[in-house]
Amino acid sequence: VIAAARAAGVSRVVMLSCADVHLQNRDRVHVREDIPQAKASLGAWARTKLLAEEMALQASSAALEVTAIRPGYLWGRGDFTNLPTLCREGVAGGIRLFGSGAGLFSAAHMDNVVHALRLAAAAPKAPGQAIFVSDGEYETAREFFTSMSQALQFPAPRPGIGALSRSLARLGDALNMGKEDDLGYAAVVRRSRACLLDIQRAINDLNYSPIITRAEALSDLAAFVQEQGGPASLAQRSRQVAGTAEVEAFKRLLVSE
Repeated sequence: VIAAARAAGVSRVVMLSCADVHLQNRDRVHVREDIPQAKASLGAWARTKLLAEEMALQASSAALEVTAIRPGYLWGRGDFTNLPTLCREGVAGGIRLFGSGAGLFSAAHMDNVVHALRLAAAAPKAPGQAIFVSDGEYETAREFFTSMSQALQFPAPRPGIGALSRSLARLGDALNMGKEDDLGYAAVVRRSRACLLDIQRAINDLNYSPIITRAEALSDLAAFVQEQGGPASLAQRSRQVAGTAEVEAFKRLLVSE
């Protein structure tokens, strides 16, 4: 993408990264973008995002300005990554917390993330930076998933034992030969450990503020789930990884354009 942007004379690229580039089996509270990276990020998703982000930001220059936006836990209308998993859990007895759910939690609604991406495309201070984005709510994981459960008419979220849940998930990953799934070790750590992002850089350098209220977002999410046939139907959906045929078709489309 960077090479193509240079060849086309594009002046700015905004990369969609993720807050999990610093995911570890520990709590992250009031975490800023420049925290030291002592260990490799948990999970292939986070590691590849971090590597891509480093390559992109190192390429930032006066000729081609690059910014990386790091959203928190993505949710909202059109989500086929996290939402199907939550629906499967919801219809099976309640969304799982993999702990008490008392840890602080930074969610990022898709509308707010898209708003931040647009701001980053023009903000003078954005180039060369990684920037956290969230809904700006000060809430626990239990509060967030309880609100979602109520909107989708699920039972209350199910607490668990955090350390045990993480150990079992890690063992499951090992038995699964390292293949990650929606309830693997990284996913369980993500949901059971506190993560409160400091979004001051987004506020200061992008002039960012959320554009959708939590009540509006939950109402819209409930409407989207019903449009998809309800939670049980959406539970069967998932975002499919592109296969060779899809990749080749996309490459032909790029060449033709």
